[in-house]
Amino acid sequence: MSLPPALKLVDEIWPELRRHLEWSQGFSLFFLFGRPRALAAIRERLVDALRLRSLPLQEIAPDSAGAAPEEVVGSVLDASRPLNEIGAPVWVALDRHADDPAWNEARGRILASLNERRYLVERNVQRPLLMVLPVGYRPTALEIAPDLWAVRTFSADVGDVGYVADATGLADRIGRPDAVPGPRVVRDGDLPASVVEWDRIKTIEPERIALSVGWQAADDAEEARNPVLAHRIAREAVEVARARQRHSPLRAMDSARELSVSLGRLGEAAYALRRLDDAEGAYRESLDLARRLLELGGETPGALRDVGVSLNEVGDVAHAQGRLEEAERAYRESLDVARRPLELGGETPGALRDVSVALERVGDVAHAQGRLDDAERAYRESLQMSRDIREQLGDSRQVLDDLVKALVRLGQTLALSARHSEAREQLIEARGLLGRLNLAYPERGEYPELLNVVKALIDQMVA
Repeated sequence: MSLPPALKLVDEIWPELRRHLEWSQGFSLFFLFGRPRALAAIRERLVDALRLRSLPLQEIAPDSAGAAPEEVVGSVLDASRPLNEIGAPVWVALDRHADDPAWNEARGRILASLNERRYLVERNVQRPLLMVLPVGYRPTALEIAPDLWAVRTFSADVGDVGYVADATGLADRIGRPDAVPGPRVVRDGDLPASVVEWDRIKTIEPERIALSVGWQAADDAEEARNPVLAHRIAREAVEVARARQRHSPLRAMDSARELSVSLGRLGEAAYALRRLDDAEGAYRESLDLARRLLELGGETPGALRDVGVSLNEVGDVAHAQGRLEEAERAYRESLDVARRPLELGGETPGALRDVSVALERVGDVAHAQGRLDDAERAYRESLQMSRDIREQLGDSRQVLDDLVKALVRLGQTLALSARHSEAREQLIEARGLLGRLNLAYPERGEYPELLNVVKALIDQMVA
């Protein structure tokens, strides 16, 4: 009996999947097996990559198990769709309800039907077809659809998310971190679904509450420009996490990490409201817990990253309050911690980005202190890591965001050092990338704003 294939991180799978998709001409078949969160990360990267090429992603996501076979098979075989002519990939989302017998039957009927019609599938689908299925479904797919399996281009078992995107807006992150963003205006309208769900479950027994819902709700409230609501939710999540820690001594490490993450969310919410003392208190308690977990569990990439993130957050508060030496100590320790996963596991995109972010912060402190040579060295290394990430992952909004940020920081520093020719090179490259982002994401207001800033900087310099 063969063992099931090992689950791989999104970071490991995406570069190879992207290459196959870019090389694809006509029909090509992909099987992806995994958990919803990891598969959603693959989908997000695919949407970003396609958007930068002005291509859409056609999604087939049936709502009902009973109607799913007819809906999916009919949609896949419909050759008259305009998207077929431009080669837009098809994402067939069959990964939900992994343990539901009705959905398992529907998945089997869909694969069997497409397998019987393999000739029609290959003839009608002249573009990439991605069959997205639950984790552990590979043996069943092979058994039900052997003919389709034989003509697959690529298959992968997705385990978890690796590269972590930064939710902060690009325009905010380009500026120096000593400028604390003010509270955002509350946007009217319906509450995000995650907030509604959190309000529904937060009063049940602490052991039964999914804290991840609270974390997502706090993030969504912040995204909805309601920092007061985000702070309230984050505070409630901390209360739940403390109760779980008291009532669950047998899972002390898990409950300690939940509390650490919840405190980090609370610190972010307090920071957004300019309540810097409260933010620092939450961040420091989160850091203490992260250090304790690192000591107990050893130097795993996750434990190291938790410590590094907390150190950056403590440094951000010190920087915002003008305590630059204290900020630099926190950032440099974060940088040392961030380099450890590179030594342990190689240059993965997530590990590279953690080092790049720490280097940015070290450079920002040096810049604020007038040590432009030190700032330049940090920014150059950060820029190289952003380029390495782009080489591994290809173009996406997050990857290009990070690259633009690094280019602008270095360009500004070179300009202050009167090295205008070098500064223009960095800023002109940033201008070109911002132009692409602005075209691909017209709904994001920060790109035109930053593009105008970069153009003005270029115009001010003598070639």
